[in-house]
Amino acid sequence: MSKPSVITIQPDSLWQITLRFPPIIGVPTNCWLWNGGDGLTLIDCGCPNHAEEIVKVSREFGEIKRVVITHAHPDHAGAASTISRALNIPVYAHESEIDFLRAKKTIHDEKGSLICKCVMWLAHSAGLTVPKVENVSALTDNQEIEGLNILHTPGHTPGSISLFAPSARTLFCGDNLDNLSGKPALGQLWCTLDESTRNSSLGHYDKVDANRLLAGHGKPYESDTLRTELQRLVSGK
Repeated sequence: MSKPSVITIQPDSLWQITLRFPPIIGVPTNCWLWNGGDGLTLIDCGCPNHAEEIVKVSREFGEIKRVVITHAHPDHAGAASTISRALNIPVYAHESEIDFLRAKKTIHDEKGSLICKCVMWLAHSAGLTVPKVENVSALTDNQEIEGLNILHTPGHTPGSISLFAPSARTLFCGDNLDNLSGKPALGQLWCTLDESTRNSSLGHYDKVDANRLLAGHGKPYESDTLRTELQRLVSGK
């Protein structure tokens, strides 16, 4: 397995951990360590086989006290169960995502894009799943957790969330957007369950005064005109 790379985004408070999905040759997949005051919050956690490496590299920066999942795809929530058990910590996700994490429902059985449902079914059939998470609690829209404001931005999955850290002017967008080409782009449709709902829900980004965008895939993006850029991206202008 390739080792993760770790970059300091903001000293003492924010770090990027980048893994590969699949290993070595795959797409870079990000998770984030956020220090909101009461230990570290791990935002997303890669695939099931990423758990050990994430825990190991995080020790340099503090103790992980909780995991927050932006959405229950296996490259973002796959290691949640193992990390939760190993560290005896809770996992948080939007209330509409809880049954996926508890293995009571599968995303490919939801209503939505046939292409996305087929991709999710193939991944599930190949064993790329999210292992059942026992210690999981629900988040709701506009809730605050450790200096992170929760924004329910469904469409990629029913319970997809974004998180805004006002103190760092940083927006974590999961897979609603990516930054694989050097500029923010709408997330890939082949793994988006409901494009129309996703596009509509991104209007929530107008509420936040962010100058840094952290996506599930790609490098951090910083711009003093980020809000305007995202408005144009969502509107297609």
